Amino acid sequence: MKMTLFLRCLKIAVLSLLFGSVLTLPGTVMAGLASQWYLSFQSIQEMNGQTGFPYQVMNFDLSTGAISTELTPTDSVPISGVSVAEADSSYFVLQHHVDLGSGLVASPNDIIVSDASGLNLAFDADAEGIPDGVKIDALHRVESGQWVISIDVHAELGGTAYSDGDLIGHDGTEFFLVASEADLGLETSADVTGITQGTGGRWLVTLASGGQTLDGLVYFAGDVLLGDSDGRLSAIELSSREAPLSVTAGLNAISAEPAPDGIFSDRFQE
Repeated sequence: MKMTLFLRCLKIAVLSLLFGSVLTLPGTVMAGLASQWYLSFQSIQEMNGQTGFPYQVMNFDLSTGAISTELTPTDSVPISGVSVAEADSSYFVLQHHVDLGSGLVASPNDIIVSDASGLNLAFDADAEGIPDGVKIDALHRVESGQWVISIDVHAELGGTAYSDGDLIGHDGTEFFLVASEADLGLETSADVTGITQGTGGRWLVTLASGGQTLDGLVYFAGDVLLGDSDGRLSAIELSSREAPLSVTAGLNAISAEPAPDGIFSDRFQE
């Protein structure tokens, strides 16, 4: 079906917001791009006196080094995507089908919201056209309410083929490519398992395992890679190997609260 002019304009605006270039001032020194991290690890981990399970999201406060439990949707099913979008709500995806009670059965390609009203379906995979057997394994909710996801296998969504290293947008109507794995500077073997944005809307991405980018950046399981002003992953923003986390496990999901910075308060700028 031909896209309307309105949707074309909307998509252009979203792509500018998500994947534009950052306006920086000469001599500007950027501190860390997140003030709070929300992390879910692939295995049980001891971190600075706290135990984190794969079915939990842990809060890591960069200013104090404190680690605490942020979210525990179930007592057994690992989390595969999370986005802590507002102070009183979180969005997540679970790795397996699970009955969450009150008639809510979550699939591994559904997005669930946890807020003051409890747990509810925020994104229905069947209704939006994600086939059975295709899981969402990375999730980010943009301030506008639109989604950026990655999937665990190569699959066709809305007539377009995507890989497990692509960032895929959904504007409430259709899917579209935000950034391919090549745009990000990733090998075709890379599998994106976590997406979020830091100060200035810069991409922060984690992968299923260690590897090397097309530009030669070596990364390990548990690292979060930083996108440069063009969105290409070019540095390590967070290393789980470093204290106080001090773990070598990979990450199943990430989210972040951008650090305050007046220069970048308007997100991406043209």
